[in-house]
Amino acid sequence: MFAGQQCLKLISQILKPAGKIPVCGKQKAGLRMKGGISVMLLTTAMLWLVPLPGSAQPEDPPFLRHKTSSFPLTRPDADAATPFTVLRTHDVNNLLFTITNWGTIGGMGGDLVDPMTGLSAPGAYFPASTNFEHLYLGALWVGGLIGSDTVVSTAHDMYYGLTEFYPGEYFSGGRVIERSIRSNSAFYSPEAVSEQDFIAEYADTLTAQAYVPADQWSWRPHKPLNLRVRQESFAWPYQYAEDFIIIRYWIANMGESTIREAWVGFQVQPQVHHLNLTESMWDDQIGYRDTMASIAGYGFSDTLQMVWFADNDGDPAGRSGFDGQSIRSAAGFSIIGEPQWVYHSDWGYWDDYHCWRWRAGRSFNWWVSSSNAAYDWGPQHEPRKGSWIGGMGEPLGDRHKYRRMSNGEIDYDQVWANTDFSSQGWITPPYSADEYFANNISRGYATRGLLSAGPYDIEAGDSIEIVLAFACGDGFHLSADNIRNLPRRQTEYLKNLDFTDLSRNMQWARWVYDNPGIDTDEDGCRGYFLTSRCRDTTLYWDGWYPYDAEICDTVFYSGDGVPDLKGPPPPPSPELIITSEPGKIHLEWDGRLSETFYDGFSRRPDFEGYNVYLGLGHNPNSLALMSSWDRVNFEPYHYDRYAFPSPWVSSERPMTLDELAAVYGADFDPRNYPDPVSCYYADDGTRYYFKPHGGNRGNAYEEGGRILTNPIQYIRTDSLWSGQTQSYLYFGHYQCTIDDLLPSQSYYFAVTAFDHGFPEGGLSPLESSPQTNMQLAYASYSPNYVQEKKLRVSVYPNPYRIDGKYREMGYEDPNHVGFKERTRRIHFVNLPERATIKIFSLDGDLIREIHHPDDRFSDTPSHTAWDMITRNTQAVVSGIYLYTVESDQGTQVGKIVIIK
Repeated sequence: MFAGQQCLKLISQILKPAGKIPVCGKQKAGLRMKGGISVMLLTTAMLWLVPLPGSAQPEDPPFLRHKTSSFPLTRPDADAATPFTVLRTHDVNNLLFTITNWGTIGGMGGDLVDPMTGLSAPGAYFPASTNFEHLYLGALWVGGLIGSDTVVSTAHDMYYGLTEFYPGEYFSGGRVIERSIRSNSAFYSPEAVSEQDFIAEYADTLTAQAYVPADQWSWRPHKPLNLRVRQESFAWPYQYAEDFIIIRYWIANMGESTIREAWVGFQVQPQVHHLNLTESMWDDQIGYRDTMASIAGYGFSDTLQMVWFADNDGDPAGRSGFDGQSIRSAAGFSIIGEPQWVYHSDWGYWDDYHCWRWRAGRSFNWWVSSSNAAYDWGPQHEPRKGSWIGGMGEPLGDRHKYRRMSNGEIDYDQVWANTDFSSQGWITPPYSADEYFANNISRGYATRGLLSAGPYDIEAGDSIEIVLAFACGDGFHLSADNIRNLPRRQTEYLKNLDFTDLSRNMQWARWVYDNPGIDTDEDGCRGYFLTSRCRDTTLYWDGWYPYDAEICDTVFYSGDGVPDLKGPPPPPSPELIITSEPGKIHLEWDGRLSETFYDGFSRRPDFEGYNVYLGLGHNPNSLALMSSWDRVNFEPYHYDRYAFPSPWVSSERPMTLDELAAVYGADFDPRNYPDPVSCYYADDGTRYYFKPHGGNRGNAYEEGGRILTNPIQYIRTDSLWSGQTQSYLYFGHYQCTIDDLLPSQSYYFAVTAFDHGFPEGGLSPLESSPQTNMQLAYASYSPNYVQEKKLRVSVYPNPYRIDGKYREMGYEDPNHVGFKERTRRIHFVNLPERATIKIFSLDGDLIREIHHPDDRFSDTPSHTAWDMITRNTQAVVSGIYLYTVESDQGTQVGKIVIIK
């Protein structure tokens, strides 16, 4: 473990670190409006404490009252032992992302070392399998007023490298805890939220100047806010969640005074480049996107409040355009969640949706940093200008940091750095000192950004929850020569940037954090929705009078403000029954679990089909898709000239032939209307066409101009009553036979279920895990069948020939270790559930005794093998051998011929 002075020195070398830095220690609100929908978000953070001798135990703050905790809440010791600093990397999805237990994110350009791999820790590698880096460092800032004093604590200030949050001993010795929802994971926990949870705690209460030097602006020793932060970060590998990480911070006030008008901020230093192109590390662009086009269309917008950053040009390979090292992606972060259970009239109000609307604000500020005041600059309004180093950029000292966090400004994008907006209250751009410098900033520069939320009052012993989402997106740069539009043609430059994938991923992060349309706490608020595509009025009866009501499509775009932290689930895998006979394995299941599963995210049963997998090992990566069965159904598209971007709108879930016949008539065939040209005209004049959904591989399906029979067969239908939907839910029974299998080879089978997907949200069908019902099987009779049919034991290969090439046939070397004498096998099949096998020489000497089932040789209840080794551990020689099989069914006798 490094000494504290050395740790601080190393962590502080942020701008131009000399080498790799070893890590110490071991390893609810929203408003619906046309043209702009405001949805407030939040972020989360966490801390540690070390007790003072004899200190009193205060009441647990809400983040501990609402989240079970077994560690004490006491005031920390200002002279604590060496902090146990640890980092971990999320590596289960498409975004490799590093977190620490001192409040930062990112790997400092690879100068931090991942203790799990011994390699440079990534900041934000995306896609995960590439060397495209997006983030140098990010850091938590928290500031507020205590009495008449302004106090700010930062995980890193990115100028002097000051670190004011450190882990402590009461949360597993300061270590980062890992949890997973995967039942087969070594980190499985029923308390887990995602496939990979990382949990850390840290505090700002360490004041020893060996770790926390004095404020570089006022030279005042570090004054803590007395914060304890619990940080939980989550990663999922599902398609809709694979491109983002969610970080939840619980920030508790462990002091004796209320922290008034607190602001929580996140500062980032982008670094967007391919690792091989170090010369392009500091030429990035940063900006802010307030909204994105809603999936509901019709000109509606959903609020993002997202900071974005990207390389200025995508690093094209000269005139040849983009190549394998061109970084065309972008990254962004947003505060997607805020405090939930403190309803105060100064902070918000209840709206017409029965939801609590927060008044908390946002600030977005960016700047470039320099010790030369003329080149230390960032957009600001005149009353708030100034920094310690004399320019308009880097905020140093608690007062300047707090002023920047709480200014309520949303800075214009960096591309406009050379444009004079003084008529709108902004300070003059830096071209007054150096026009070349201003143009350089506009074209791409080493820029820092800060997104903040507040204000909040945090009373002593209380806490707030803040949630941050960090996302990446593909296809951001559209043109390889777009940089030519800067510094003068900014509008054209921005037209050649595509925010679609990044914005959609950030929106999915919001939806996973707070599921749209779900009343999580059952207080009457389901979130915020849009109505569109309103159709003809229909006569309704309310029990007293008839009335007309307009039928409209409803699209929820936000939740109720209460965290869900889960996404749309796939249907569960069915319960699988496997039977076998020599050379064949039969799979059978019904759809009770899969087809009647109610998806709370879409608020309906959501099932499309099944996949059957076969593999030679238990590892899911060894499985191969054998067959797929999905419902024969079609997506109805209707023409709406007001829809955007396309007038053809899919407004219904996929419908089966029977469902379509019930709507359009018994003789209706959607295959006669496959496209907008060959469309169907309804009685009201609406035009429709019908697109096949999925492969439509039912019991028989067309492929390559031929009608094929599916190995998976739907054989009958059953139903059950659902109290949730107040209707009968129908599900099918299925069977599948796979033949031409070796009876001596072990096979693993699994059946998964998948859903319709969510085309409007860009979501492909979701599939259940094959590990849920994966089973081992042999293509031989089961013990019950053996007993019922009184089958005789069979032995193969018999005779056994040394030149028989049995390994190639799959009879030998079951673990594929290569030929050895002990990998030979003679197989006994059609065994009872329990039996004793004895092998004798012709002289009557006992050669070997095997008790079935045997841990080494019995893979199924009706099969075992002999490795042709004697009880004296010698290989047998050529000859004729006798065997007996003794069981409750009696004794069977036979002979084996071995030719070596």
